Formats: sequence, structure tokens, C-alpha cells
Amino acid sequence: MHELYGNFQVYLHQNFSGIKWVFLFGVLFYTVFYFLQVKGYTKNCRKMVVSKVCRIILSLNCSFIFVMTLFGRRIGENCRFDLKPFNSYYYGFTEGDMEMLLQIIMNVAMYIPLGFLLPCYFKVFEKYRYVVLVATISSLFIELTQAIFKMGLFEVDDIINNTIGAIGGLLIYILCVQAKKHRGLCYLVFGALTTAVNILVYTSYYYIFEINNSISNIIAWISSVVFAYITNKLWVFNNWGFKIQTLLREVLTFSLSRLVTGVLDIIVMYVLVDVWGLTAWVIKIISNIIVIILNYFASKQFVFVNTRKDSD
Repeated sequence: MHELYGNFQVYLHQNFSGIKWVFLFGVLFYTVFYFLQVKGYTKNCRKMVVSKVCRIILSLNCSFIFVMTLFGRRIGENCRFDLKPFNSYYYGFTEGDMEMLLQIIMNVAMYIPLGFLLPCYFKVFEKYRYVVLVATISSLFIELTQAIFKMGLFEVDDIINNTIGAIGGLLIYILCVQAKKHRGLCYLVFGALTTAVNILVYTSYYYIFEINNSISNIIAWISSVVFAYITNKLWVFNNWGFKIQTLLREVLTFSLSRLVTGVLDIIVMYVLVDVWGLTAWVIKIISNIIVIILNYFASKQFVFVNTRKDSD
């Protein structure tokens, strides 16, 4: 695992200079998507904040894919092809090639936002098969361009991984759409995503950036609380009040409630595991269930009291 993190650090250092180009081309993509919105190709969203956020993230995601796969690559001498499906999986998972495993993860990860945001923003992608089609065609275009202009290796696995990522993002979108119809299910979905954010941020800061354990944990907790507040406010409780006074009260009470339940979790684990000697993983599951229920009750009764369907 440490070798995988080491390879990821090298990858970050090699591509850090390309970040400025991601934002630059992001502006170009943003302009194109805004033009398509004006022409009526996007969904009619009464909440302009959501529309703008989707457009910004989608623009940056498309720009990131373009910069990381095509822009700035040197032209080589030969066209190279790897047409054997799942060849990288063999080397990554069976032979333990960490560089190959990292490529698999990155190729899947960078298409997940695309699979989620396309049906979120454009009308045509309400037909979900078009999301998969666009992901596959765009990936094929990238691989052919790399091969024709000798900028890289044409790999069938890259197309497979990109498509898998887009399907994963699409499944998350479908799950969110279904969950939105049921507040409890929606809360559980975003609760799971909040946990994922916490783990991802902690892992990134502790293993990749080599930040102190406690500091990494604090940053991860703050990040997950921010993510949970935004998702709970906008999608779970459908609260679109944006007055400064309202936001300050909500942020304060939400953070305080999460802090209280976090302390409660620590106390439960200490008493029942360290003092009483009960099985840790069983108690952790029970404690998490209690915390989830208390967090939902606190959010409903004390934080998002004045639920609104439209922003002020």
C-alpha cells in the first residue's frame, strides 16, 4: 500500500504543473456549456446555484481529462498498441505492479464525475445509455489520438476503465435520484458518501502528503462535516435558505451536533471496548448506528428547522 501511495506522490509531482492548464481549459469548457444552456440543451433548474455548481465541476472534470490524457504530451517515434483486454489487471492485481494499479484507479476515478454530472446537467443524458456511449467514444478518441500522434500507448484497458468509471458515476446519480424521493434513504446515501470523504481525505493527508495523524484526522473530520452540511441542507432536507443569519445558525448548530455525537462515539468505544472488553467491530457498528440516528434527529429538529423548497 505504501508503494501505491509513493507512486501516487510521483504522479502528483509530475503533473502538478498541469493544474493551471486545467483551470484555463476549464474556462473554455464552461463557456461552451453555458452556450448550450442558453440554447436550451440543459435541464431547466429553478435553483441556479445547483446549475452553476454542476457547470463548474463538469467543466473542470472535462478539462482535467483533456489535460491529463492529451495536452502537453510529447510526440514519440512509434505507434504502440495493447489490445489485450484486462492485461493491466493481471499485472496490477496478480503481479503486484503498483504503477499499473495506480493507472487503473486513476482511469476509473477521473470518469466518475463525468458519469454523475452529464445526466445531472443535460437533458439528453436522461437516457442513461448515452452517458455510457459518450464515455466510451471519448475514451476511444483519446486512445486513438495518442496512438496516431505517437503520444502514448493505445490500451483497451483504458477504455474499459474509463467506461467503468462513468457507469459508477451514473449509478451514484441514479441512486441519488431514487433516494431523493425518500428522505431517510437520501440521508443514508449521503451519510455513506460522507464516510467516503472522511476516509479519502484522511488517507490523502496522512499517507500521500505525510501530515501528522491527528492533524490529518481533524482535516478529514472538518471536510466530512462540510460535505455533510451541504448535502443535508440542499438534498436531504431540501432547505434553500441562504440568508447570512440563517447560514451562520445552521453551520454552528450542525457542527456542534456532529461534535457532540463524535465525542459520544469516542466515549462508547472507550467504555465498551477498552473498559468492558467487548468486541470492537461489533460495538463500532452499534455506535455508528446510534450516531447516524442522533445526527438525523439533530439535523431535522434543531438545524434545518425552516425547510424551504426554493432559495431566498
